[in-house]
Amino acid sequence: MLTSDFKSDWRAFMLSVLASYGYSTDSFSDLMDLAVSYYNAAFRRIPSVPRSILKSDVFSCPSGHEAGLAELERKICIGEDITSHLSRGLKKLDGEDDLLSDWGVYHLHLGTAIESDGFMSRTGPVLYAIPSESKMHFIQAYSHGNWSNRDVIEIVHRNWPQILAPFSPKGVVDISMNPDSGHIAKFRKAHINTSLKMSDGTIYFSPGLGMMTDGTSARAVLAAQKGIRDVAQWDAFISSQSSTVLDALREAGHDGTTEVRFTLSLESTGVYAIAETWALRLKLA
Repeated sequence: MLTSDFKSDWRAFMLSVLASYGYSTDSFSDLMDLAVSYYNAAFRRIPSVPRSILKSDVFSCPSGHEAGLAELERKICIGEDITSHLSRGLKKLDGEDDLLSDWGVYHLHLGTAIESDGFMSRTGPVLYAIPSESKMHFIQAYSHGNWSNRDVIEIVHRNWPQILAPFSPKGVVDISMNPDSGHIAKFRKAHINTSLKMSDGTIYFSPGLGMMTDGTSARAVLAAQKGIRDVAQWDAFISSQSSTVLDALREAGHDGTTEVRFTLSLESTGVYAIAETWALRLKLA
């Protein structure tokens, strides 16, 4: 008999990751709430992998921050953890980052000293950037308070339109309101998503997927919903493939009757169902 409880395994995995980030995990009873918090926390961090750096046509290092920028660039190029350069809002598990939620843009501090809470010393100008799997795109350095400056998206559109291409709706030729930076700030405060029309007429929906009406990252909510569906499908897969799985187990010495429990393992190379006693690994995704 084959058994699994991938929902419990997934829950334990998310709780473990959140605990490793330093968050208290005592308050979660609902799986959806936990998943949203998990993805919100994960998406607000940048995975530590080596990346090459691309700079926009207007990027310049703010005066007096050359050393901080050089240190950040060093870390990015070798794949060192840059969490300390991110927002202190990370200290709050369900903290909101409207710049990230709306446009998919991170802001990084250019300090040179780690402070007592583990974050880099704060700087007036902050670097706006978009990471991909192998590159870090430096947009520009802005002073605090420029979170809704629509020039950010114009710069990305002009330099790396391929990043924004998935968010350009097919067949839409105009929008009823093309908000300026001030309107964007007001809309974000009310948790209202906006579309933007570029100077060349290109239209984009929120490249960061926007926010829900309570301010929660829509990307985190969508990922949580997908995760719940995936876990249910993976559980069903074990049952639906029982004859094939039992054949593989028999080859490993299983008697065909003893209960075999599969556990869910989420790894960098994929998602696996593992029957550890029998050294059997089934790739699920």
